[in-house]
Amino acid sequence: MSILDTFKSLVSGLLSNKKTKGITGASQPPTLYGGLAVYPNANTQRFVDEGFCGNGSIYTIVATVARKFGSIPRYVYKIEDKQAERQLKALVKQRNYKIKKLNDLQLKAYNETVVENDFSELLAQPNENQGQDAFYELTCVFYMTAGEAFLRLNRGDIDGLTDEQADAIPPVELISLPPQYVEIIPDPEDVYGVIGYYFVINGQRKFIRKNDMIHWKRPNPQFDGQTRIHQRGLSPLQPGNKLLTQDESATDAAVAMQQNGGARGALYNETMDNLDPVQRTQIERVIDKKLNAVDRKGAVATMQGKWGYLDIGQSSVDMELVDSMDQVFVRLCNLFGVNPMLFLSQATYANVQQARKDLVTSLVMPMACSLRDEMNRVLLPAFGLDKTYTHDADISQLPELQEEMGQLMTSLMQAWILTPNQRLEMMNEEKSTDPLMDKVWVPNNLLLLDDAAVSDSLNSFSDGTGTNKIPGGGPGADLPKGGSGAGN
Repeated sequence: MSILDTFKSLVSGLLSNKKTKGITGASQPPTLYGGLAVYPNANTQRFVDEGFCGNGSIYTIVATVARKFGSIPRYVYKIEDKQAERQLKALVKQRNYKIKKLNDLQLKAYNETVVENDFSELLAQPNENQGQDAFYELTCVFYMTAGEAFLRLNRGDIDGLTDEQADAIPPVELISLPPQYVEIIPDPEDVYGVIGYYFVINGQRKFIRKNDMIHWKRPNPQFDGQTRIHQRGLSPLQPGNKLLTQDESATDAAVAMQQNGGARGALYNETMDNLDPVQRTQIERVIDKKLNAVDRKGAVATMQGKWGYLDIGQSSVDMELVDSMDQVFVRLCNLFGVNPMLFLSQATYANVQQARKDLVTSLVMPMACSLRDEMNRVLLPAFGLDKTYTHDADISQLPELQEEMGQLMTSLMQAWILTPNQRLEMMNEEKSTDPLMDKVWVPNNLLLLDDAAVSDSLNSFSDGTGTNKIPGGGPGADLPKGGSGAGN
């Protein structure tokens, strides 16, 4: 067998061995090179461990949304106008709405009445280990990654109490549980019913009452009367499991390419057919020193003897790999409903600013309202509050929306037909008590169009001596240059 045939056999063996190893090195059934793709099972554990915690693309997308979701302040309000509240709820479900309209409806619906009670204290400090931002950020991570989030209501020691007695005790803590360790106990007589939940800790199941859990989930069209899969939320990574696998494989290939690039070619001696181990080692050392050394990049090397070279480089494939990674990332952004312009390096400043606003108005705020409704459904009765109260998220102070308020302020400053107090009112600011703020102020450098025409006519006649001459002479024939008649 020639050296070239031996090399080809060696390469085939390496490819075969590589295909029998997973990322962790665990043995897997051999797969033919270029055969059908193999996808891991789609489940919540994989989405959390290998998705959010193990994939840079998923983490970048989800963490960006979760940080903004957690930064929105939440307050308890007394509803002053029910119709305005309904309009407010409908507005936030739309896209690219005006922040001015949002502020007007909030002011009308709640009248800025922030209620301080046990419910508001729970929102500000959900549990002793997390503040408001950290709690909502983690909840959003679970919701986006697993398609559902479980909020446990800790009411303290309720052992021995009936359900009615336990429900009358307000919760003292809200705890966001990892959904991969929560099991739903279905009602055997109702395919949509739930009896309670199990929280699995170290293999042990801890029972949680139905009324002590808030299950916030994405819609799931799957239905199975046996497994009750329709009672769980649908993770975006379940239909996107192939995209996740593709991104993982492309990342592994890119890392290998950056680390060593693989073998670019094979160098073989055309004159020596049989080499003993000592000769083979000596030749390999010479090749490593003259050709494979890092500091030899771009250098011209010479070797004794007659040598042949087999080029197996695939630089064009490497470039296609980089392009495919960008395309997969864009598709992952679309999978989660995030504008990819928020991350792409070729995006302009205007694109990024618009993408940030889209993130708040089209994704973060609708999710915040969805969770608000689920929490109000359970927590308002738990604190003895009727439907005239609500808790809501306030996005009016987010920096992504302040640019619109700045544009409104600039346009109002040019609207001199309005009084200063009218402008303050349009910006949802408190009016001034100064009586001058209720008067119309106009610029002092304006004049009527007719006066401007007369002035131009006078300035068009000049004898070069610094005075204007009106044809025909007469009184006032000599006027100062630039004058417009009596009174100037």
